[in-house]
Amino acid sequence: MADDKLTMEQLEERKTQKTMRTVARRASYYRENPHRFAEVLGFHLKLFQKILIYAMMHYDFFMFIAARSTGKQNLETKIMKIENNLPT
Repeated sequence: MADDKLTMEQLEERKTQKTMRTVARRASYYRENPHRFAEVLGFHLKLFQKILIYAMMHYDFFMFIAARSTGKQNLETKIMKIENNLPT
């Protein structure tokens, strides 16, 4: 019963540390898997969009040459929302 001897401040500090570890772990996971974070945001992506998002977030140089009606503007909007919402 070591918890009985802790003060309220210590319990609050433990809770804060646990929360911060969880946030750091999830942020790391979603930085590595941005296509999964897009699903958390409610985006329904096709397979090629998931691949493009992953490549855009992991490589310094990326070029996507697309034909008409590929949804380029829609994909760019999703990428910007993902990048802006990921914790730093």
